Amino acid sequence: MSFSNLFGSSAVDMGIHGKKSEEHVTNKIKITANNGWEHVFARGGIKSRFAKTTTADTTDHLKTYRPRAQKQSLEILIFGKLLPLDLLHLARTTKALRSVLMHRSSTTVWMAARSNVKGMPACADGMSEPAHASLAFDTHCHNCLKPNVRNVDWNLRVRSRSMVRGLTDLTGASAQKLSMTRTKRDGVLVRKKHAVLCTKWTEGEQQSRWKELDHLRSLRYDAIVEKLIELGWEEDVNKLPDQHTARNYKLIHFEDHPLVKQPKPLTDRIWQNIQHKMVELMGQMREFRIQQERKQQTRERQILVATIYSDWQWEKGYHKYLMPTAADLFGMGQVRDIVELPSHRTVTVEDFKSVREELHTMVDTWKRPIARNLRTDSLWRLEIDPPNWRVLRSIQYEKLAVAVFTCTGWLCEDIPEPNDSPRYMYFPEYIHHRWDEPIPANTFAMGQGYPGCTVQREWSKDDLDFDNKASRTVKNILDACDLNWREITVSALDDLDPGLVCLKCSYGNRCDGERPMMVKHCAKKHWSDPTVKWQKISDENTRTLRQEQEEAAASTPIPPRKIWRCAHCHNKPGEPEKMTVQGMTDHLEDQ
Repeated sequence: MSFSNLFGSSAVDMGIHGKKSEEHVTNKIKITANNGWEHVFARGGIKSRFAKTTTADTTDHLKTYRPRAQKQSLEILIFGKLLPLDLLHLARTTKALRSVLMHRSSTTVWMAARSNVKGMPACADGMSEPAHASLAFDTHCHNCLKPNVRNVDWNLRVRSRSMVRGLTDLTGASAQKLSMTRTKRDGVLVRKKHAVLCTKWTEGEQQSRWKELDHLRSLRYDAIVEKLIELGWEEDVNKLPDQHTARNYKLIHFEDHPLVKQPKPLTDRIWQNIQHKMVELMGQMREFRIQQERKQQTRERQILVATIYSDWQWEKGYHKYLMPTAADLFGMGQVRDIVELPSHRTVTVEDFKSVREELHTMVDTWKRPIARNLRTDSLWRLEIDPPNWRVLRSIQYEKLAVAVFTCTGWLCEDIPEPNDSPRYMYFPEYIHHRWDEPIPANTFAMGQGYPGCTVQREWSKDDLDFDNKASRTVKNILDACDLNWREITVSALDDLDPGLVCLKCSYGNRCDGERPMMVKHCAKKHWSDPTVKWQKISDENTRTLRQEQEEAAASTPIPPRKIWRCAHCHNKPGEPEKMTVQGMTDHLEDQ
């Protein structure tokens, strides 16, 4: 085929110009891939169907002409400046660009784009550059095409929502089981090494991206704060609640607000759109701040009056008796009027001077109905019917040895007892039992040893449960000692300290002679059986038994028990829970 047939040239014309045709035929030129275009343009170029090509046009075209290799270099120079993700987006714009970029001849373009990403590993064997870029930068699932999928398994070379484990170790017995060839095993090892490199690179990119987003959020936060300070919210901005406080009070933390935590720069237009919402939020924060400051001021005044009350009890020696707690004192009118004074007033110890002078009257007024109710409840529980009101007033039935109580509150401080015995309380322990609750209240929190966020509350016997079985056991013990259970008190029985033997224990088990241990013995061994009888041993045998027990206790280490409470910290803020002897010693040294 001649160039006249292919490009419409008049190089060969067999009709009119015979001589010229013969001259062109005789002067044949060998056309190759390297010199074809040069000879075409030298003989006039590609002529249009409607216009003739002049020598000047041919000269201009030759000036702007570049060989194909130079055109490819230009493409690499342009596309190679992009990132792999940009090439992916570009390849998805038109079919023409896709056919060019997805062709094997464009591999150098993808390699140049990959070199623009710092630290990105080379493409794995058996994987094309576009596929490698898609696995690294695309965010859709390869199974369901769901977007924003971050899980990539470089071993399996797949991005999926539900990730599966990577390739198993095929270098040991499993490889022999699957009868894999050595070449395949080596390929798996190479694949794993490449997966490790890609995983490290991906994690590094994620960390860098997170830092970049955090930096953008920080800049946006600083810009919003600066705008709010210009509007006059400086004091409120400096006293914004922290994250823990915001979570406890179900508030939106300022840094976590949807309009603040966005990783976008704050422009003037954006600020105009969000300004009214930010001002509304700061109004809520100001109201919360004022409430918290008032609570803190009230708490400081309560601490002041609680300290005065505790020192007064210690000075008078009243801490051993039934007394109102500091929370009860806060509810009394004289104290409440001073505590609730306006915020601009400064409250000092002098303001509570009148309260201290009237403390005895206030405590007596509170104590009278509480003691009467407690005594009446004990009479009803013990099924005692006094003959007249004089007997009722003369005998303090709440102090009887048969008045045994347990605590049903879940915040009860549980002292470990031997053999998992129930924890019984006698007078005066049950009247000093802590009444605490884990809910926010307008009072101070308890100290070391108590559950977190536990605050003091008013004295109450609602959590006290009268134990009928334990009380029946004490009655049987007093009957064995020929004592009247309607009159004998806890202190009187402790002074007698009788020694007894359980008659139901056929193997001759003996108790240590202390009333609490005898009650626990009956509860543990005989399930608080009321029919269990006791026999009082002689005083001489009792002394011998006590001496043997003391010698055994001296030779056998006894684990420390938390049975000591600090009287100096009673009803004060941060009052600690019961402590061991060593704990109490350390506590007093720290005071």
